[in-house]
Amino acid sequence: MRFYIPNAKSLAGFILQWEPYILLAAGFFYWYPSNFPVESAATGIDGSEWRWLLGISLVLLALITIYRLCHTEHHQNRNTRLLLSVGLGVVAAITLFVIWPSEQAPLNVDRADWGWLLAALIPVMLARFALHGRLWTFTPLDVFMIVLVVLCILSVYTAPYSSRGLRMLIRPLFGMALVLFLVEWARRSGSLRGPLLVTALMGVLIGAVGLGATQWTEKSIDFSAVLDMLPDWQPFFVAGGINPNEIAGAMTFLIPITLIMIVYPLPWVWRVLGGLAFLMMSVALILGQSRFAIAGVAGVLGLIAVLALPGRWRVITLVGVGLFALIQAVLLFNLIPTGDSDGIGLSSRDLATSSQRLDIWDSAVGITEAHPLTGVGMNRFRYFEVARDFPIIGWDIPDPEDPESFRRRRPPHAHNLFFQITTDLGLPGLLAFVGLYITAAYMTWRTWVQGDRSTRLLAFSLFAGLLAHTAYGMGDAIPIWDRFAFLFWWTLGLIGGMYIINENKES
Repeated sequence: MRFYIPNAKSLAGFILQWEPYILLAAGFFYWYPSNFPVESAATGIDGSEWRWLLGISLVLLALITIYRLCHTEHHQNRNTRLLLSVGLGVVAAITLFVIWPSEQAPLNVDRADWGWLLAALIPVMLARFALHGRLWTFTPLDVFMIVLVVLCILSVYTAPYSSRGLRMLIRPLFGMALVLFLVEWARRSGSLRGPLLVTALMGVLIGAVGLGATQWTEKSIDFSAVLDMLPDWQPFFVAGGINPNEIAGAMTFLIPITLIMIVYPLPWVWRVLGGLAFLMMSVALILGQSRFAIAGVAGVLGLIAVLALPGRWRVITLVGVGLFALIQAVLLFNLIPTGDSDGIGLSSRDLATSSQRLDIWDSAVGITEAHPLTGVGMNRFRYFEVARDFPIIGWDIPDPEDPESFRRRRPPHAHNLFFQITTDLGLPGLLAFVGLYITAAYMTWRTWVQGDRSTRLLAFSLFAGLLAHTAYGMGDAIPIWDRFAFLFWWTLGLIGGMYIINENKES
């Protein structure tokens, strides 16, 4: 049996194999708020659930390792690849044994304690430079990502309110690392097949969260019979469940692309997974009744049908969107009122919610007028000092002697995507954030003009996810510091990968 003795080039190739593992590990820890995991399910996960998550993750890593060693370009021979696969499996088993917590003695750490995982990407970039002569593949998105990082660092020292410091950069940096990884993956493989498979798997998982771990509210009361039949996975994903508006905002990114995966020329497994993800997320979106998310998704699916879908798929999609819009109008405006309803027209709850949005936005405007260059700091809209100085008219006034009462009463964000980034980082932050959208639009347009029909279909569906989320963002927000914000960066990474593939073909 002959094994390959690694030289500098093969060592660099081996180091590059670890990039997805580092990102998976970082995402694993950054998902939960803090003290992860804890004895109770206060942050959504306890010791026994930790075992399941870590165990499943290690199995997935083993499968990914075998796939990558067997199907990607490398310098090792067959026996060496087999030895590496077994070796990584042994390392994973030892790691699991060493850090395996019990329910009585769980690991008690903050996600910031795992910031070093991103530093582990530095040797990966150096290995890429040794092999390919580049630290990463440049796209126009990089300009605004760098500007955003600089503004975040400046915010720590210039914002008028104290913050949690540089640790607030962890989730945005993780998202930007996803963008670089996806672009590089697309460039090296010459296609988006691998990333699309992962996207479909994420869609299935997020659809499961939407169906089984959502905090259903009174606006879903028309679907009570359906909700009673759904499983209850709330404690597993997050204590008390996930807000229906939050999970709806996450699904807006993925619903358009998973629809297109059904008709895109892919292996049947990809298409089945895409269809399952689309179905699960669409049902969860309807049940959750997040109005802005529903409007955004319905609008972009109609655009996809008119501008990109061929023949019968166009007709099927338009009919489906039309029926969906009709059902939603009936639900929204109480067109079939019952004895317990408010009569035909918007419900009292929807009217109250609309009024609250205006009050929240008024507070955000006040913050912008007072601090146009810096905002109040990263993710500080929710904290008591800001609530005290920029109260939301119409909300109960908390007890000034109890600072926590301000935080309990204050909404977690500005309920508008662009107001939120402005209150976080000021007008410069808004410009950088909007720059990412404009750049994504430019890259999509380039791909549309230069690509074939299938390429145009895929490119437009990816950008449609951003458009749907923008519509959602008019009345709600997933800030870039939020756990679901990684889907924003994932979508940008797919658009960037599509752009690079197309540009390389042209050159």
